[in-house]
Amino acid sequence: MNQKIIISALLLAVALQLSAQVSINTDGSDPHSSAMLDVKSTSRGFLLPRMTKAQRDLIADPADGLIIYCTDCSNSGNLQLYHNEQWHSQNFNGFPVASEVGQTGFPAVNSTLTGTYVYSDPDNDPQAGSVFKWYRADNASGSNEILIDGASSATYVIPDADTGRFIRFSVTPAAQSGDSPGAEVKSATFTGPVRTCGFILTDSRDAKSYHTLQIGNQCWMKENLNHGTRVNGVQDQTNNAVVEKYCYNDLESGCSIYGGLYQWDEMMNYSTASNSIPSGRQGICPPGWHIPSDAEWCLLMVFLDATVGCDESPAGTDIGGRLKEEGITHWVNPNSGATNSSDFTALPGGIRNYFSPVFSSLGTGAGFWSARATESNGWLWGLNNSTALVTHGGGAKSFGMSVRCMKDCSSQPTQSDAGPDQLQIQGVSTTLQGNIPDIGTGTWSIVTGEGGTIAEPLNAGTLFTGLAGNSYLLRWTISSTCDSGSDDAAISFAVQSDCQPFTDARDGKFYHTMLIGSQCWMKENLDIGMMLTGGVSQTSNQVIEKWCYDNDENNCVVYGGLYQWDEAMQYTTIPPALGICPSGWHLPTQVEWINLSNYLGGENIAGGAMKEAGTDHWAEPNTDADNRSGFTGLPGGMCESDGFFYALFSNAMFCTSTEISNTSIWVKGLDSGSGILQQAGGSKGDGISVRCMKDL
Repeated sequence: MNQKIIISALLLAVALQLSAQVSINTDGSDPHSSAMLDVKSTSRGFLLPRMTKAQRDLIADPADGLIIYCTDCSNSGNLQLYHNEQWHSQNFNGFPVASEVGQTGFPAVNSTLTGTYVYSDPDNDPQAGSVFKWYRADNASGSNEILIDGASSATYVIPDADTGRFIRFSVTPAAQSGDSPGAEVKSATFTGPVRTCGFILTDSRDAKSYHTLQIGNQCWMKENLNHGTRVNGVQDQTNNAVVEKYCYNDLESGCSIYGGLYQWDEMMNYSTASNSIPSGRQGICPPGWHIPSDAEWCLLMVFLDATVGCDESPAGTDIGGRLKEEGITHWVNPNSGATNSSDFTALPGGIRNYFSPVFSSLGTGAGFWSARATESNGWLWGLNNSTALVTHGGGAKSFGMSVRCMKDCSSQPTQSDAGPDQLQIQGVSTTLQGNIPDIGTGTWSIVTGEGGTIAEPLNAGTLFTGLAGNSYLLRWTISSTCDSGSDDAAISFAVQSDCQPFTDARDGKFYHTMLIGSQCWMKENLDIGMMLTGGVSQTSNQVIEKWCYDNDENNCVVYGGLYQWDEAMQYTTIPPALGICPSGWHLPTQVEWINLSNYLGGENIAGGAMKEAGTDHWAEPNTDADNRSGFTGLPGGMCESDGFFYALFSNAMFCTSTEISNTSIWVKGLDSGSGILQQAGGSKGDGISVRCMKDL
């Protein structure tokens, strides 16, 4: 073997010496006349020796013109040519790279997020034309992330539609020259959830900053407004196109702490009164904000203290205390009841009078104008250091009072949909089915029911856990700065029992079950027995017999069998009877059907609660069908004793074990055109559906 290898190598060497040119290819062509080595391929390249710089430097006496690929001779590697006793780099132009990608800014509506990143290029090519994108997602993990249309700059002003969402930035770096662009890089984390309030507002008119505060659905400035040119307290503010303010004791320092004091007309910027929600009056508030109406003030008060009567004065139980700043840094002792639990941080800026003394009540009182007014008086809300209540009423428009502005709303929240009722759930937990809002933030709450837990109240599809046997009313509320709307879903959990799905040992068919009240029902129509042709009587022959609609066994698979009463009862007349039901189950009596109907609210609505929803099996209109009971009634139709089949898709008739006479029985019926659970007499010779009920 070794001799053969040596001989082959010698022959190859002789061949190479005899040939002045070499061609390496797959088509058998000769080398080009100008080439010593001609390599041809349409699917592979020519690979140079690859080595590190240290390995390159170990090459002994490199020839002039020697070429290698050095893997670490630059950030991206390069070709190396040996010439004039040194190695020369043949640089590649590498792609630009973005790193440390992120975003800064407060996640609130109307706030600006700024994308941040570090740009680099292996060849130091300057940046030009990088592409910026913004993405929104439903949660911090990025669920349902989508690209935000039109957001293509390094800054993003958050719209109302992003309320409750999470936002992140991406950049695709591009260079002025060389290979470009690089790969898109997204921020590793999201900013959010986006709030409708809670950011710092900078008034574009004078650069003054205000904290903002969410209370209920309203967004308020957390400090009193301080805008305008100070005028002395002895003169009235005038309609002169200049916003004018009073500062307590005519000292600008008073405005710096307590905000300005404004006469009603000046505050309104000489516009007409309003008591709408929202008021629609910007007045002297910053752009995007407005003077709250008396009705909007009322919403604030009632949200914080349900005992507030908005037509009463004084009003409430502790509303004043909830609004006032705690302590006596600004308020005079005793500052009764002050807890500031609302974070409103009301300060006692006093008032400007139209009589002597010009200023009064600093430290002891605060009065806040609303946009509501009569011809001579503006409506205001007042706080005092000696009480935890509020005062409410009219004051002369010439008084100077404090002003708090409210954020405008730009759009109504998405209409709330809590999803379907879920009744008699097996187990103790279920997934809620609220709608995800396009505008606003959704929140689940428990209206009634004990022992329930909402895993993630802000998640439309969160898990709800309750107690077996308990019922709950859950509310899905979607709120924005404009308004809020709610929808309720009823949830109930079945009493833990042995009402479990089972397999009929007689034929191996599987049946689901559901607990409705204290009754355990099969969830499908019974389907057992040997099919006979419709009209051929079912007989007492120790073999269970059935009819299938239109003599098609497939209809029995979907809708169950159709049974004559004697066959269903297995030739006994004493209710309740095992009949053709599995062991441990029975053919329900008329009274048991009535108990079912009563549990579902009575026969006038029980049918809708029992019918499968939609039109997959039921013919239109399937009136009132919501299947909230889980019964999942299907329209299996009927077969008369002469073999005539009718009413598939439109009717379901269920056998009871209760006789009316020798020839008739009580039957229960569902109809596509009605939500009623019907009761009627039926012929023992007709074939109808059977639902079995578990023995107690």
